[in-house]
Amino acid sequence: MARRARGIYRRKDGRWEGRYLLDGKYKSVYGHSYGEAKAKLEAYMSKRAAPPTKAIAKGRMILWAASCEEWLDQKKLCLKQSSFVQYSCIVRKHILPYWGQRNANELISASVNSFVKALSERLSAKTVRDILSVFLQVVRFAEKKHGIHIDHEEISRPKAQTGNLSVLSHDEQRRLSCFLQVNPNRINAGILLLLYTGIRIGELCALQWQDIDQTAGMVSVTKTIQRIADPDPDSKAKTRVIIDTPKSRNSVRLVPIPSFLIGLLSNIRAKPDSYFLTGESKPMEPRLFQTKFKKALEQAKVTETNAHALRHTFATRAIEQNMDVKSLCEILGHATVKFTLERYVHSSTELKRSGMERLAVYL
Repeated sequence: MARRARGIYRRKDGRWEGRYLLDGKYKSVYGHSYGEAKAKLEAYMSKRAAPPTKAIAKGRMILWAASCEEWLDQKKLCLKQSSFVQYSCIVRKHILPYWGQRNANELISASVNSFVKALSERLSAKTVRDILSVFLQVVRFAEKKHGIHIDHEEISRPKAQTGNLSVLSHDEQRRLSCFLQVNPNRINAGILLLLYTGIRIGELCALQWQDIDQTAGMVSVTKTIQRIADPDPDSKAKTRVIIDTPKSRNSVRLVPIPSFLIGLLSNIRAKPDSYFLTGESKPMEPRLFQTKFKKALEQAKVTETNAHALRHTFATRAIEQNMDVKSLCEILGHATVKFTLERYVHSSTELKRSGMERLAVYL
């Protein structure tokens, strides 16, 4: 049987639908047969791939929006679904509304800086930097394909803000750990796994029992769960949950499990293909786990925080206990030791005081 082209589907009403991306949104062509839908889709793609007409080259008004669409089409082939949806949302919500109707010859550093300023008035510095990163990728694409040029060096980038990331105190960690072990269940075991392995919330939610080798004391991290914007324009739901590969290539890893957790896991173990947090064939999504985590904090009388604070706490405690940074970097699934130190390791007051007291050896 011949392999069908990507982007062509049979609808419930019997018609065939071919989808394409236009201005960051999916559009469709229809046919009474697969061949008819394919022919219409190929005709559209062929027309779009044709060299710009003189009118477009002269006015350049259509060129900018078209470049965004072409860039997204190219990225769709090499990005994870979650990343592609994120890029599409940035293009549709932030880039096209500002630039879509402008002439491409207005694309100079001054106009880009005005764009950045407008974004900064309503969005965080990190969000603006993310939008600008996508925007400049489209610009570089347009430079190669259509000859647009701006001086990237003169663009003002918002300064990255490094806020204080939440870390449990030693007392809070002891109280939480005690509560979780005295009240064993799947959710509490999951919280302990986050706190003592540093895996991410989405990775925990995607974890199945077949990923846990209790004999070797290792957990295999190969997938993650996350909620993304639904790319289907016909869908009534705005978002949907997907299971995908982890955040990066380095995030696929084996993580040792502390020995004190092995016995606890034995008491709740389920079938190999069932999910760790539910014991069933259906996983728990991160948003629900966050709700259950906050309830556990309340019961343990620990200050409310988000579950990602457990990852920060794990990294900080590992450094306090003199774990070598290279090992910690690999356990966390980071690409570089520098990122581990700058982003996830927090020096506590106790650790600073201990370091200062050691200086007394020179007296």
